[in-house]
Parts: sequence; structure tokens; C-alpha cells
Amino acid sequence: MVVFLLPQLFGVAADGYGFGASATDIGLFLLPGAIAGAVSDSVGGVAARRLGPRGVVVVGAVVTAATMIGLASLHSAEWQLALAKVLTAFAAGVGTTALLAGTATAIETKDIGIATSLLVVTRVIGVALGAQVAGAILDAGADPVSGLPAESAFVTGFAVAGLVAALALLVVRVTRLRVTRLRVTRLRVTRLRVTKIRITKKGVQA
Repeated sequence: MVVFLLPQLFGVAADGYGFGASATDIGLFLLPGAIAGAVSDSVGGVAARRLGPRGVVVVGAVVTAATMIGLASLHSAEWQLALAKVLTAFAAGVGTTALLAGTATAIETKDIGIATSLLVVTRVIGVALGAQVAGAILDAGADPVSGLPAESAFVTGFAVAGLVAALALLVVRVTRLRVTRLRVTRLRVTRLRVTKIRITKKGVQA
């Protein structure tokens, strides 16, 4: 949603709440975010090794949620929007890299390609769906005379984006519980098999 909302807000006429930026100016404002996203890939790998993939994803979700909620109330200066883009791009890049790394190390080698491809496709679908939702929010909040979205529409969009990022924490929590239960189940099955093998060996020796 951020990818769609920020350029739209930069482009709104400066006589209201917008900045009246041209396409070139918008590109320059968003350039630091693109650089942060590129750098985040290498940082995400290092952070995943030190903090664990789950911890990095949690931190990324918290940063994104806090940034979006803050942007809902503070969006009156260009630097605020540019900083928000940097933070969200960096958090998304770090979280995605950590998620890919964690997935690759948690499954069998033969399934790595399938799992990582699924994650990438899911991310692309999420970006596309977020843009559609953001566009619908702006369209619903458009002024009937000018056709331009009201400031409240952007506030709603930022708040929804922050809420979605916060819900990611719930997903992480749920998946953690399921993984823990799965590990416990596998451990019990392994112990049961070992016990049966030992009993069988004792019976053969007898």
C-alpha cells in the first residue's frame, strides 16, 4: 500500500494538503527508499544469523506498523514521507530476506526451490493486492467535485497499512505455536520409533 499511497500524496496539488511534486520530484523523493531496499537484502541475511529469522520478521513488522501509524498523523512535510519510505522499504527487505533464509534452512533441500518461489509469488500478490486496496480507499474518499482524494482518505490508507503490518505479528505468533507443536510431535514419534527398535533388538537377542 505504501508503494501506491506515497507517490499519490506527493502528487496532490500544493494548494491543499499535498506537495504538487512532478514525476521527477517524486522519483527523487522515493530514491532513498529504493537505496534502503537494496541495502536491506544483505543486512537481512546477517541479522537472520544473529537474531534468528523470526526475530527479524517481528522487528520488521513492528517498524512498518509504527511507521504507518505515525505517517497517518504526520505527513505535512516531504521529509516525513521520504523517511517513511526508507523505513518501510528497509523493514520489508530485511524481513523478506530473513523469511527466505529461515525457510531455506527449515525444509529439505529438494523443496527449497518450491518454498522460496512460493514466498516470492506471495509477496508479489501482496504488493498488488495492497495497491488495489489503497486505490479503492482513495477512490472512496475522493471529492465528488474535483475527483481528488481527501486528506482523510490518505490517513485511512496509512492506518489500514499499519493495521495489516500489526496483524503480521499475530501470524508470526500462530505459526510459532504450530511449529513448536510439530516439533514436539516429531520428537515423540522419533522416541517411540527408537523405543520400538530397542525392544525388537532385545527380542531378537533373546
